[in-house]
Amino acid sequence: MLVACGGSGSAPASARTWRANADGALLQLHEDVAATSTGGDSLAAARRALRDESDLYALVMAYADLGGCSSMIRNLGAPPELEARLALPCGPLERAAGAFTQATSHSDPRALLRASRLATRADRLLVRALATLRKA
Repeated sequence: MLVACGGSGSAPASARTWRANADGALLQLHEDVAATSTGGDSLAAARRALRDESDLYALVMAYADLGGCSSMIRNLGAPPELEARLALPCGPLERAAGAFTQATSHSDPRALLRASRLATRADRLLVRALATLRKA
């Protein structure tokens, strides 16, 4: 049905596009938070993760996304009032990425644990952002 011709229909394609992109971005960030568990939940596990190339690769991929959260959200094309709410998880996620950088730069398992905790705490904000998006 053609909305422009007076028919009723779903949201315009551009609104559907940014919503789909936002949903995908938030889900990806949520998956990235889950991947941070690769760093472990103890100093011994964090030390092992910092020495294991496979674990480090998975962590680099996850924290790279988390570190780009603000840019991801800003580039979605969401209305400004909604963009601000979708971006709420970005501060803590970007701090987690910073802690990860410190962990890898200085072989610091405590920083890796801090990164994981920050990311995990921010996950509830991601869930809220997804709920906000789906209600909008």
